[in-house]
Amino acid sequence: MSRWRKLEWLSVPGRARRANGMVDAARLQRELLRDATCWLGLVVLLAAVLFFGGSMPDGWGNAIFLALLGAWLLVNLGTARAARQLAAISAGIGVAPPVDEPAGEDGLTQTFASPPAVPAPPPPPTALEREIDAAVSRWPLPWALRIMLYHRLAVLRHRQGRFAEASAVCQAILSQPMGKVGHLRGELLLIMAESRLRSGDAWGAYSALGELSRTRLGLMQHLQRLALQTRYELMTGRFDAALHRLEERVTLAELMPSEQGAAMHAMLATAAGRMGWKPVAEWLSRRAELLGAKGAAVDLRA
Repeated sequence: MSRWRKLEWLSVPGRARRANGMVDAARLQRELLRDATCWLGLVVLLAAVLFFGGSMPDGWGNAIFLALLGAWLLVNLGTARAARQLAAISAGIGVAPPVDEPAGEDGLTQTFASPPAVPAPPPPPTALEREIDAAVSRWPLPWALRIMLYHRLAVLRHRQGRFAEASAVCQAILSQPMGKVGHLRGELLLIMAESRLRSGDAWGAYSALGELSRTRLGLMQHLQRLALQTRYELMTGRFDAALHRLEERVTLAELMPSEQGAAMHAMLATAAGRMGWKPVAEWLSRRAELLGAKGAAVDLRA
C-alpha cells in the first residue's frame, strides 16, 4: 500500500485504521520513535568512532568517521528539504480555498451549518497533499518538524471539509508531547472541536471544548472557542447555557469578523426563541441581519 493511501480514510475506527497504516496516535508515535532512534544512533556511532578510532587498524577509523559524517550530512540535507517543503505547504494552505459549501436557508456559513448525512469519498490527492506526503515520508526528521507537518495536514483536511480526518490527525498530534511546538495546541483543539461538531460527534466536541477551557488562548482563539461552545450548546439543546451571560457574549460577538459575528448573533437568537424570550430573540435576529445573516434560525440537526 502506498504511503498516500495510508493517509486516507482516517475516519475508519480503531483496529481497521491501524491495520491499514492510517494516521493515528500509534502510527505517529512509531514515526517519532524511529526518528529519535536514528538520530541517537548516528550520535552514538560518531562518538564511538571519535573515542575508539585510534585503536582501529590504520585508515579504518578515518574511513568510518568520514562515512558517518557523510551520512550525517545527508540526513541534515533531507531535514533542510523537509523544512523548505513545510514553508511551501504553509503558503499553499494559506491560499487554498476552503470547502465550497453553500449557506443554508438561514444564511449561516459552513462553520455553523449541519454536516452532510453521508460523507463523500475523498477526492484524488492534490499537489499540496502530495507535497505533504513527500515531506512526512522523509526520515529521520526533528520531532518539532514532523509535528508541524502533521499540523499542516490537519489544517488542510479541515479546510477541505474532511472533518473526520482532521479530527483524527489532531487527536494523534495531541497525544504526543508538544515540546517546542506547544503553541499549536490551542489551534489543534479548535480544529478538533469544530470538526467533531461538524461530524455530529457531540461527546467528542465536549471533550475538546473541555480541553480548550484549560488551555491558554489568544483573543481570536478565545472568540472561536466561544462560538464553538455556543454551537455545541444549541446542538445539545442547552439553550439556557447558550444565553448565560448574554450581554458578555454579544459584546464578544461584536469583536468577531462580520460573518462569524452574524452567525453568533443568529445562534443566540435561536436560543432566545427556544427559551421563549421573544423580544430578545427579535433584537438578536435584527442584529444578525445587519451583520449579514439572512435569518436567525440555526439548523440543529447536527
